[in-house]
Amino acid sequence: MNIAFITPGILPLPPVDGGAVENLIQMFIDENEVTGEHNITVYSIESDKAKLAAKKYNYCEYKYTDLSGIVNRTKIAYRHIINRFLPIYIGNVYISKVKRMLEIEKPNFDIVIVENKPQYGLVLSELFPNNMVLHLHNDWLNSNTKFAKQTLNSFHAIFTISNFINSSVRTIYESKKIQTLYNGIDLEKFNPILYNQSNIRKKYGLSDDDVIILYSGRLVPEKGIKELLEAFCLVTDHSNAKLVIVGSSFYSNKSNDKFSIDLKKKVNGNIIFTGFIEYEQMPEVYSIADIGVIPSIWEEPFALTVIEQMAMQTPVIISDSGGMIELVDDKSAYIVKRGDSFIKQLKESIVRLIEEKDIRKSMGENARLKAKEFSKKKYSIDFNSLLYKANEELRNKK
Repeated sequence: MNIAFITPGILPLPPVDGGAVENLIQMFIDENEVTGEHNITVYSIESDKAKLAAKKYNYCEYKYTDLSGIVNRTKIAYRHIINRFLPIYIGNVYISKVKRMLEIEKPNFDIVIVENKPQYGLVLSELFPNNMVLHLHNDWLNSNTKFAKQTLNSFHAIFTISNFINSSVRTIYESKKIQTLYNGIDLEKFNPILYNQSNIRKKYGLSDDDVIILYSGRLVPEKGIKELLEAFCLVTDHSNAKLVIVGSSFYSNKSNDKFSIDLKKKVNGNIIFTGFIEYEQMPEVYSIADIGVIPSIWEEPFALTVIEQMAMQTPVIISDSGGMIELVDDKSAYIVKRGDSFIKQLKESIVRLIEEKDIRKSMGENARLKAKEFSKKKYSIDFNSLLYKANEELRNKK
């Protein structure tokens, strides 16, 4: 098939600056490089690093849109105001430029996949009235969404990354075109046997005797990182417990906002902030962990870090948040209910796993087994299956 990916236009592809959505798109593209099954075109924001990385692909063409310069910044601000406050949607600068490119080139795509931006369907529906698919990674299309029904109607099919997101879309109306497509990870890279834990710990000033609790994600309030810090500070009877916090306030951006600055005031010998780490290095970083904690206080759509850490044979502690609870079982994870006692329960779960080495080992082994349900191979097979099904439906309509 001839397939187009319309990326969100926030981070470039190939994903040289990180991003969960971008890495998932690239995973499908990389699998396709092996099979040569599709001819793929990707529309992305411009990046010199990404352009360089794109040169190695045979079955994927990357088309870039430049958003730099004062004129574009002015247009971005103007369109944001119009879209937010007026009863219309005119598209942002990125999708408007992509649309113009498509109007000029008039490509012939079997399926156009819009990644995680439902409103782009409103802009592109006149160009692709029948063959657009929405791949939805966040809770951004539900009965409370502006132009909800019109947006839903602009897509032939909608693939959601969890049943939680699936149910949210169905608040607009029930439809068979809304289907769940779970994310996947590369289990060959996320494999604990590949890494020398002792040597990697030394890089971060950690010893073999330390019990490492690891958080990976953006340093933003909704991820529950403040609550995790407060819970860890209550763990006073275990001097060998260390909390490693991996991430920054916005992906590869190394600047600090007030929230992350306030968090880092808690730095001491037992709390380490690594900053942003490239995705390719994450398996190595995960390998040092004894316990993974993903304490989101918002409704997490999926949370790749859950299965990434589980794949590294790490037991996880998660909140009862959104789609995360679909990824674990009681043999691989502790699920902590959010609410007034959230911090206390986080602390108790952490202490339990610090003290019970045998439970940590058993849960870690089960975590690896559970993570195998979310392999990149299965993700690619399931993605292809849904795409071929959509394509067959479209052919039957003609």
